[in-house]
Amino acid sequence: VVVGLVVVLGRACGLPRAPRAAVSVGVLLVFVVLVRPDPSIVRATVMAIVVLVVHLAGRPVRGVPLIALAAVGMLVVDPWFARSFAFALSVLATSGIVVLGPPLTELLARRAWPPVAAALAIPVAAQVACWPVTIPLSAALPTYAVPANLLAEPFAPVVTVIGLAACTVAPVWPAGAQALAAVAWVPAAAVGGIAYGAAALPHASAPWPAGVLGVAAAVLVCGCIATAVLVR
Repeated sequence: VVVGLVVVLGRACGLPRAPRAAVSVGVLLVFVVLVRPDPSIVRATVMAIVVLVVHLAGRPVRGVPLIALAAVGMLVVDPWFARSFAFALSVLATSGIVVLGPPLTELLARRAWPPVAAALAIPVAAQVACWPVTIPLSAALPTYAVPANLLAEPFAPVVTVIGLAACTVAPVWPAGAQALAAVAWVPAAAVGGIAYGAAALPHASAPWPAGVLGVAAAVLVCGCIATAVLVR
């Protein structure tokens, strides 16, 4: 979202491709410092920088090698990322969207309008990829996770862009930053409301075995789903 915003503004200002990429990298690094280098943020930043470099070289971007490069590079720099749930979930969610998203969209498009199928395929693919890793955190099957994510999807980029704008103008215009932050609070509160609302619904989670057995069973279920989607 941040890179896309910078690229659009750079094109509007008439910047060539190389300066746009350089400005995008600079803004990304400032953004990481601003929100702190959480493993999921670092992973997304590394991937975005690699995409910018590949685009600058005029070569096509392929999702799986890009994710692998970012993940392996981070583990080489800091092997302790391997113990981070945030890192694992970030890599798995992205991998699920890249690998399962397109074929799942194609399957769902047979019964639904293609944009609706694509919007639905994203949280389903991410949930299938991530669920086994969430078992040690909460041994349960989240009943409403996919519809909750589907509802929250449109609000996340709005919060990111307006919140970043508030941080940008805060040093020079505190009153304007406060107004922007108040605007950003609305979609942020909507995301929180969706999460709390889904958790408060009856049967919000189904019981699931804990420990190694629960993880293995979740891997088996998700593996079967992924196979059904990928195998024609």
